[in-house]
Amino acid sequence: MTGAAAPPKAAGGECDSNKHAVTVLSCLQFLLTIIKGAQRMNRKELVDALAAKTSLSKADTDRAISALIEIISDTLKTGDSLSLIGFGTFEVRKRAARTGRNPKTGEELKIKASKVPAFKAGTALKVAVNSGKK
Repeated sequence: MTGAAAPPKAAGGECDSNKHAVTVLSCLQFLLTIIKGAQRMNRKELVDALAAKTSLSKADTDRAISALIEIISDTLKTGDSLSLIGFGTFEVRKRAARTGRNPKTGEELKIKASKVPAFKAGTALKVAVNSGKK
């Protein structure tokens, strides 16, 4: 990430960067452990599971996940990428303008060029996923 985003402010309006860094690291380590499972997890289940794995309350865990999502989103909005060694890289890819078809009518449509968020898995994540084969 080239432009570092400021960590979110704690409930009292002050930012505890050490606590924030530990929380984000805990979130990422936890995500690596659950990726092995084939189950699908929603946000509430992720908050519950991460809170159970850490010493954080569910409210703090939810704020940490929100902060992580906000940091990733803000980084991608500026066109930068965010690399987490071993986990992966969040980046913006450009999609060229193209011609598509309306599936209902078969009519040709012009689709504008756009930017799309993308994630490229890192080595440790690939190994974690592949070692959990069923």
